[in-house]
Amino acid sequence: MKISELAEEWRQDAKVDLIHFREEIEKTMRIHAKYIEYHSKEKRILTRLQHAHNKLYKLKREYYKGTLDVEEVTKLGWDMSELNKTKPKRILKEDLDTWVEADNDYINSLLKIEDQTNKVEFLESILKAIDSRSYHFSSYSRHVAWEDGR
Repeated sequence: MKISELAEEWRQDAKVDLIHFREEIEKTMRIHAKYIEYHSKEKRILTRLQHAHNKLYKLKREYYKGTLDVEEVTKLGWDMSELNKTKPKRILKEDLDTWVEADNDYINSLLKIEDQTNKVEFLESILKAIDSRSYHFSSYSRHVAWEDGR
């Protein structure tokens, strides 16, 4: 699910109708469960992306060191001839991270992680807002009782 879709869904769910107070309390429980499920799913995706990124980092280091076998390079769809054109005959060990961090696959992996992290953080902020509703509902209820003289 895209963050824009989550934002639109939250815009609808965040609306509170104080005229139908009791229904809003029930609605809050339903949307809390819904966003907990979304958060759990998106958090799992983030964890998978982070693990894949770590594996990619290891493979890219081996690739740029020249220790990754040709069969594995072919299986990954990477082009050895392109590597031979752009890199010097030997990359120094201290320069490996520079090469890996400039690699397009590595950069794209980082961008996916950043997007997914933003989505998880957005869902966490929604869950905090939902959790704070119980306090606001309680305050509203006390205020209404005070107005009614109870």
